[in-house]
Amino acid sequence: MPHTIRHIESLMPYEVVFRAKNALTFPCAEYMNAIIKSILSRVQRDNKVILHHYIFEVNHVHILCTVRDIESFKKFYSELEKQLTEAIKRLTGLTHLNLWMKRPNVCLLPTLEDVIKKISYIYSNPSNDGLVETISEYRGVSSYEAFKKNNKKIDYCHEEENPWIRQFHIPMLPSSRSVTIYEDLRLRQEMIRRTEESHTLRVYPNSYISTFIRDATTRDVKEANDKILYLLNKKEELNRKEREKENKKVAGIEKLRKLQLLKPHIPKKNSRRIFVQTVDKNIRFRVIDKVKKLHEKCKELYERHKKTGEKVEDLYPFGTYPPAFKYRGASIELAHSRLIT
Repeated sequence: MPHTIRHIESLMPYEVVFRAKNALTFPCAEYMNAIIKSILSRVQRDNKVILHHYIFEVNHVHILCTVRDIESFKKFYSELEKQLTEAIKRLTGLTHLNLWMKRPNVCLLPTLEDVIKKISYIYSNPSNDGLVETISEYRGVSSYEAFKKNNKKIDYCHEEENPWIRQFHIPMLPSSRSVTIYEDLRLRQEMIRRTEESHTLRVYPNSYISTFIRDATTRDVKEANDKILYLLNKKEELNRKEREKENKKVAGIEKLRKLQLLKPHIPKKNSRRIFVQTVDKNIRFRVIDKVKKLHEKCKELYERHKKTGEKVEDLYPFGTYPPAFKYRGASIELAHSRLIT
């Protein structure tokens, strides 16, 4: 089988990351922010996942969410990737665009400490990557405002109404694929003026805590958020000092806004993908062992199907994605390209 089996546990928090292959995809411009928010709100209109924290950087996306069920989860990140690709095709006039690296990285966060560290990492990303000094200066799309407005209740929900910018509302950019301030605002206004509907994007910055603490209180929420801010500020200050030492500057707001869409760029990060990230060594070994056993079980079913033609889709372990098979009389053809995507 071409991939390690992807096993998803319902009602657990996961980080989803997808990264562009070789281009810069998200200028921190008003027109792009409006498109991203529209797409995210549209994809989430039926609450496929419980959305906690996210950030759209210039060439990749981090999303932290709790899985409701595996099918809705897969639809969430698949639709998001597809709609973002279609929007960029409209902006550039391209008819074909192979934008993303392989399949998204989906990583289980099995403890509260793991989630807290991941949230601080997500918001420190613009500083880590030398885009701006702090997350508060970042003008791209993120849930940081929802996190800042947090009222410390476990079930706090931040709501944002976003116009539904349909694909045919999106105009083509100038040939330079970069915009001035005036062009940026005009593009955004033009798209929003043509909209007739909107969707509400709901973000729950604290509800992941209830996965780990039963009957969590406002004190539990405050402790978690204080730790996130402490780790975030510490990392941003460390980055600032390192840049000073190396006499480097951040890209800055204006450069990020004027960024050329699909400007060639080779990502620095292309490391081996992981499916669990935790500070607890015992939990990590336990999850890895479980996934290995599931992989062997799925591999056995896969081989059995190829040899006998037996329909085995319903025998796949719960929480895994069976491969797509095509039947031609007595023979079987496996659709490799869709295997456990």
